[in-house]
Amino acid sequence: MNKEELIAFIESLNLPTEEYYILSSGALVLYGLRDVAGDLDLCVTPKLGEELIRRYNLGEENKKGNNFYNVNEKFEFVINEVLEFDKICEYQVEKLEKILEFKKARRIKRDLEDVANIEKYLASKNN
Repeated sequence: MNKEELIAFIESLNLPTEEYYILSSGALVLYGLRDVAGDLDLCVTPKLGEELIRRYNLGEENKKGNNFYNVNEKFEFVINEVLEFDKICEYQVEKLEKILEFKKARRIKRDLEDVANIEKYLASKNN
């Protein structure tokens, strides 16, 4: 999903904006550090998590090993009481420092470009 498609998809979910933030590749698209995201990953409050579980009729079989609920090929979420985020326009997004830490620790070849782009962006902000 490019930025316009991502925003349209987020809006189609009709979620309370204060109850979630956008993770990983979706956040990078909104920061302008990536052109497309393969899917939308959200970190949601327990209240919204319970609503989504009911809305999409999810069970333990929809939960991956990393505690993400897989709704479909375009949408996953994880429940967390602590929401730590930055704000891009009206969207709450994962902090770049957290994304960088995750991608460096994961050490996957496809993350190398993201790591370089995040480091360059953060260095330009600190100068």
